[in-house]
Amino acid sequence: MKSKRLIGLFVVSFGLVAATAMFATDAGFSGLETSIFQLGFSATDLALAESVVALPKNPYGGLYNPAALAGLSEAYFGSMQGQIFDGVQLFSLHYAFPITDQLSTSIHWMQLQVADIPIVPSENVLVTQDVDITGMAKYMVNAVSGGLGFQLTPQWSIGLSGAAELRALEEVGAGQGFGWQATLGMQYRLSEALTLGASLPAIVGSSTWQTAHVDTMARSLHVGAAWVLPDWVLSAESDFPLGYMAPVVWSGGAAYSLWNLVTLRAGIQRNYMTGGLGLRAGGLRLDYAYTAASPGRYGDTARLSLAFAWAL
Repeated sequence: MKSKRLIGLFVVSFGLVAATAMFATDAGFSGLETSIFQLGFSATDLALAESVVALPKNPYGGLYNPAALAGLSEAYFGSMQGQIFDGVQLFSLHYAFPITDQLSTSIHWMQLQVADIPIVPSENVLVTQDVDITGMAKYMVNAVSGGLGFQLTPQWSIGLSGAAELRALEEVGAGQGFGWQATLGMQYRLSEALTLGASLPAIVGSSTWQTAHVDTMARSLHVGAAWVLPDWVLSAESDFPLGYMAPVVWSGGAAYSLWNLVTLRAGIQRNYMTGGLGLRAGGLRLDYAYTAASPGRYGDTARLSLAFAWAL
């Protein structure tokens, strides 16, 4: 009875937060869509076109959906190196581990470096002083995040995560900036193979710059499903904008494992395709992903992840 009340309270709260976010006009977390963390933690997620909101026991769940951390049976430590078109580099370290059979946590650090690319203010930027923020950008972001995933019942899992980032934008007069955000998520297991998931990235947060321009929040509701079989993974996700005008983003991905050693991955989102390859030897995992240039998205993106998993 207590578990049912907790589940009911969480679902109602989730719905109220989503409804409130539809009409929110707060300052946001980052000029990179919602957050640097929305660029992803791993090659695994990118290869599936980031359709991972419902993927259970995902050590890379992080800010996608912290409920995905629930039920981890192994600890994971890894790093990711990526490139988002010429002049933009990503690097991250992550550690995820189970605390109890029901509770798991993750810690992430990510750095983004931009070297001498043109920058112009977008429609999501509110300039509160007469500051010239156009020109050639040298941009660096350092960000940390932490999340908790808790398995309420064999069917229900919930999660909460928080993040903070420190940004420095040179050459164009914006100085330094700081942002923070929190993300709420849940998953429901319909069967041994099928899981539904939903998350609200950046349900709360703020962003400020030293020279006083702020970015408006680009919140969205992420919902999806994942079908996990011994050799196959099929996933689908829809991202619904909340409080601003933008098209719904549909994405899907598939992965196939051969002999538990090699994994082939592919995905589609908007008008671009993704693909990737994973190798596994014991607890060692090496993954690569690539997507070709797409208007309004990342551009040519390559990502390499290396991780090690071990039982606690």
